[in-house]
Amino acid sequence: EFLRDDALNATDPFAPIGADGKRRRDGLNRNQFGGAIGGPILKDRLFYFGAYQRTRVRRVPATTFQFVPTPAMLAGDFSAIASAACNTGGPIALRAPFVNNKVSPALFSPASLKLTSMLPVPDNPCGQVFFDRINDSDEHVFTTKIDYTITNRHSIFGRLQASPYDSPADYDGKTLMSFSTSAFKNRVYSFVLGDTLLLGNNTVNALRATVNRGNYTKQPVPLVDYSDLGVKATPVVPHFLRMSVSGGFSVSGGLPTATPTWTYQLADDLSVVRGNHQFGVGANYIHARYDSQSFTSAAGNTTFTGQVTGLGLADFMLGRASSFSHGTPTGLTIRSNYIGLYAQDNWRLSPNVTLNAGLRWDPYLPIYSATSQITHFDRARFDAGLHSTVFPNAPAGLMFSGDEGMPGNSVARNELWNFAPRAGVVWDPQGEGRQTLRLAYGRLYDLPHMQTYSSLAQMAPWGNAITVNNLPAGWDNPWAATPGGDPIPALLNGPSTSTQFPLAAAYMAFPLDLPATSTDQWNVSYQRQVATDWMVSANYVGSTTKHVWTANQINPAVYIPGASTVANTQTRRVLSRQNPAQGQYYASIQELDTNGTANYNGLLLSVQRRRAAGFSLQGNYTISRCMTDPWVTEPGGQSSPYLIPGDRAADRGRCQNSPDHNVNMSVVYQIPAVGGSAVARAVTGDWQVSAIVTARSGSYFTVTTGVDNALTGQPNQRANQILDDPFMPNRSLAQWLNPAAFQAPAAGAYGTMPIDAILGPGRWNVDMGLSRSFRLGMRQVQLRVETFNLLNTVNPGNPVSALNSSNFGKVTALAGGTAPRIIQLAVKYLF
Repeated sequence: EFLRDDALNATDPFAPIGADGKRRRDGLNRNQFGGAIGGPILKDRLFYFGAYQRTRVRRVPATTFQFVPTPAMLAGDFSAIASAACNTGGPIALRAPFVNNKVSPALFSPASLKLTSMLPVPDNPCGQVFFDRINDSDEHVFTTKIDYTITNRHSIFGRLQASPYDSPADYDGKTLMSFSTSAFKNRVYSFVLGDTLLLGNNTVNALRATVNRGNYTKQPVPLVDYSDLGVKATPVVPHFLRMSVSGGFSVSGGLPTATPTWTYQLADDLSVVRGNHQFGVGANYIHARYDSQSFTSAAGNTTFTGQVTGLGLADFMLGRASSFSHGTPTGLTIRSNYIGLYAQDNWRLSPNVTLNAGLRWDPYLPIYSATSQITHFDRARFDAGLHSTVFPNAPAGLMFSGDEGMPGNSVARNELWNFAPRAGVVWDPQGEGRQTLRLAYGRLYDLPHMQTYSSLAQMAPWGNAITVNNLPAGWDNPWAATPGGDPIPALLNGPSTSTQFPLAAAYMAFPLDLPATSTDQWNVSYQRQVATDWMVSANYVGSTTKHVWTANQINPAVYIPGASTVANTQTRRVLSRQNPAQGQYYASIQELDTNGTANYNGLLLSVQRRRAAGFSLQGNYTISRCMTDPWVTEPGGQSSPYLIPGDRAADRGRCQNSPDHNVNMSVVYQIPAVGGSAVARAVTGDWQVSAIVTARSGSYFTVTTGVDNALTGQPNQRANQILDDPFMPNRSLAQWLNPAAFQAPAAGAYGTMPIDAILGPGRWNVDMGLSRSFRLGMRQVQLRVETFNLLNTVNPGNPVSALNSSNFGKVTALAGGTAPRIIQLAVKYLF
C-alpha cells in the first residue's frame, strides 16, 4: 500500500509519534514488502532458499468512551448521572442514608479524589469522556531452507524461521483509561531438520526433528500506583494500578509478563506398500518447557460495583469498594512430555472401494513442575483436620509435592491406557470417478495448553492472591480489618517451612485423577460431478466430546436471610462456617470438574465450479448446532466457575464462535478481451476480477446483573427476563436491548435466565479484487487493486449486557474481525 508522505517521520518512519510530537491519525497505513532468493549450487545436489517479509500496520486509533466523576459529583450532586438521561435502565435513587441523590463531599475518599484529579474533564453532565487507543504493529519474518540430496535414495533438508513482532501499548499519552494493552515484544524461532530415506521401491522412512523457541513479553506503561494515591497497600508493581467502576471507568492496563517457551519434537513415520495395502507405523515424542513470570495477583485489583449506594461512581467517590485483591509476583516452571504411537492400513478392497483403519496409543502424561511447585486442596483432609508435612503452617486440606498421596511433582497421575481407533471407507458406486460416498469415524485425545495451569503459580505459598470483601475503612486502607495489617511485605520473602499462609486466599483444585479430554468424530459425505466443470457435495459432521474441563465453586458463601451482606461474604463461606479456625484461610476454591460434555452436529452443502472459460466458483453453506458445558481454558484464572455451585447443567449453552448459519462464496472471473483489432484486445484483455462474500448469524450472549445478587461470592450472575421480547421495538446501535425486559433477582436468589439466551447481531462482508497482467515475453507484470470490506459494512458486536452498566443494551463495539474499508494497491513482477 502507498503511504501518505505526512504519515512518515523523517527521522524514524516506524515511530508512532510524529516529528511534530503529535500522533498521526490521517488514515490506516499499511506497508508490506518482502523478497526471496533461491537456486541450486553444488551441481544440483544442494538447493537453498531465503525469504524476508516485513509488515507494518498503522491504524486510525479506535475511539471509545467511559464515564468519570463530574464537577457536580465532586460537589456531592449525583442527580445528573443518576437520571434517566444518563442510564438506559431508568433513573437511579441512591440508597439510604443518602437523600435526593446528594452526598456530602466530606465523606469522599481521599484516594478517590486524588485519582479523579488525574482523570480528564468530562465532555457532558453524564461524565462521558472520549479517547483513542493506539493499535499499531510491526512484524518481520525471515525464512530460509536448504535441501541436500545425498543419493537418489536419501535426502535431508533444514528450515529456519525467525519472526519478531512488536506492538506498542495502546496508551494515548494523556488519558489514564486509554491504557488497556501493554507493549508486545514477541520473538519466535523455529528450526526443522528432516531426513527422507527410500529403503526399497515400496518403503519410505521420514524422520523429522523440530525445535521451537518463543519469548513473549508485555511491557506496561508506568503511570500511577497505590502510593501515588495514598492507599495503604504495598505497590508490588511500581507505577501500575488496576481498578474498575461498574458503569463508570476502569484503570486496568495490560499486565507485565514474560513467557519463554521451548518445544522439542522427534517424529518418525514408516510407509510400506504391499499389494493392495499401504501400511504405516510411526512414533512422535514432544517435550515442552514453559517458564512464565506473571504479575496478575501482584498488580492487585479493586472493584466498585454500586452495591453500597446503587451507583458505581458514587461507591467510588465514597471509597466503598466491593472487593480488593492483592498478591505477590508469580512464576511457573512446568514441563510436559507427550508420546504417541500409531499403526494404520490403507487397503484397496476393489477398484472402487478403499478402506482405511488405524489405532493410536495416546497416553496422557500430566504436566510436572521443575521446582516442585504444586499446590493441591483435598476436602477430605480438611474435614479430618490433616496438615501438610512439607509446609506445617499451611491450613488443613492443603497438600504439596512431597506429601504422602501426591504423585511426585506432577499435577495428577498418569493415564496410560488411552487408545484412539480410526476407520474410514470411500466408495465409488459406479466406478467411473464421478461420485463418491465417504464414511469415517475417529477418536481424538486433546492435551491442554501449558497456560491452563497458570493458577498453580498464583496459589500460596508460591503466589498469594488475597481478596478482601469487608473494607470498613474503604480502599484507602484496605487491610484495616486484616490481623497484622498489610500481609504482602512478609509474603514477598518467598516460601519456606516456616511460611505463614495468608487469610482468605484463593485456590484452584486439580483432581489427582485427571482424564484427558477426548472427542469421538464421525462424518458422512457424498460428492457428485453434475456437469463437466461442476461438483456438488453434502456432508454431515457430528462429534461428542467427553471429559470437558469445567470448574465448580466448592467454597461459596451461604445466604442467610436478613444477615447476608457483601461485607460478611468471607465468614459465610462453607469452610468458614464448618471450621472457622481453618476455614478463614480460604476464600474462593474452584475445583476442576472433568465430567463435562459437548456435542456438535452440522450439515455442510457446497458447490464448486473448476476454472473453465475464465470462470471459477466455490460456495458453501453450513447449518449447525453446538452445545457444551462451560469449558474453562484457564481454571482459577481468566475462567469462571458455575453460576450455581454444583449445578453444571445450569451453565450448559452454545459453543462460542460457532454460528448456527454460515455462508461463504468466492468467485474468480477472467474477463475476455473484446474488439476486433489487436489494440482493442490488448487494452481489454488480461483483466481479472475476484470476490469473496461471507455471512454468518450472530453469537448468543447472556444478560448479567453485574453484582452479587445471590450474595454467594459468585461472578457473572444472570438477570430475570420479564418480557417475552428482549429487544427494542425499533432496535438500533444506540439501543439494541429493551431495559424494561429485564430485572435483577431478589437478594439471595439467582436469575432465571438461561445462559446464552439472546441471539446477537449477524455479520456479513464483501472483499473484491481487480488485476491486470502485462506480458513481456517470458516475463509478466501484474497490477492489482484489492478492496477489503468493499461496502464498508458495519458489523455490530453484541450489546453491553450488564444491567448495572449505564450503557446497558447499547452496541459500543464492532464484531471481532470487523475492519473499515481498506484499499490495497500492489505490483507483482514474475520472471
